Amino acid sequence: MVREHPVLLSVGGEDVFAIVTQPPSAPTAPKAGIVYLTRPRAHRNRMWVDAARALALKGFTGIRFDYHGEGDSTGEPCRLDPESPYARDAVAAIRHLVEVEGVERIGVLGSCFDARTALAAAHDAPRFDALVFMSGPVLDESAEMERIVAERDLAHYARRIREPGAWRALLSPARVGIALRVLLARAARRIGLARRDGRGAGAAAGGAPTGALAGAAAGAAAGGGPSVSAGFLRDLGALVARGTPALFLYGDRDAQYRGFRIAMDATLPHLPQEASDRLEFAVLEGEAHGYLSVPIQSAIVERACAWLEKTLAAERVG
Repeated sequence: MVREHPVLLSVGGEDVFAIVTQPPSAPTAPKAGIVYLTRPRAHRNRMWVDAARALALKGFTGIRFDYHGEGDSTGEPCRLDPESPYARDAVAAIRHLVEVEGVERIGVLGSCFDARTALAAAHDAPRFDALVFMSGPVLDESAEMERIVAERDLAHYARRIREPGAWRALLSPARVGIALRVLLARAARRIGLARRDGRGAGAAAGGAPTGALAGAAAGAAAGGGPSVSAGFLRDLGALVARGTPALFLYGDRDAQYRGFRIAMDATLPHLPQEASDRLEFAVLEGEAHGYLSVPIQSAIVERACAWLEKTLAAERVG
């Protein structure tokens, strides 16, 4: 049987509640640990509870926790912003594994906001030996939201309004403002096309240019296209500087996946070859973001945990 116990982590004057999952007995090899960043700490269908216990049976110490302001942790809840990830919470969990549990190699994984938080911890973590970055938004917030709103049709929103709590998200001031800008731009484009067609000039096919925007400097896409998040680039730079291997995992139907491809086309050409060689990419069939089906949950857990097990088994200094 694995061993589990609660701990309180001090983060900015708040108590962050965490659960540590330990192997049944002390590992004979150097100890490895995994920080599971997730909301809530069990995640959907207790998937990370099961993962933490399964990997503990293989010798990995794990930690799951509620961010400050959520769950059993103290603090005031606030809107989660990928540009302001909770890196201090993640670093506190890593420090506990290293300083209290005696862990010598650390893997960190998270999805969406949690992926950005995991990446941001690369700046200050005492150890950071592997990263699984899943379905994270990597364009700047307004560009990401505008791209998603522009790509979705009315049928998508007709489906969404039947979901619990969807009205609050769909009618947020930021989303409404972006939706209005996109709709006005669409209308203006269609009026312009109709006028050109009426003059016999012919209507342009499609609309906005398609394809990735490569060769952009400092994460800005050429020609006024979506720009890569400055925070993502800064945190990716910290990861590269540490020499940490990473797995970027998306579903091919994730809303964030196209933005990630734009970011990689803009970023990878500027990385040293040895840094690029430490980055792996996996695309699963379906929508990985949100873990909305049991099969996709199983595929994500299996892929992420297998990669962490393999990567952390290799001795390295980080």
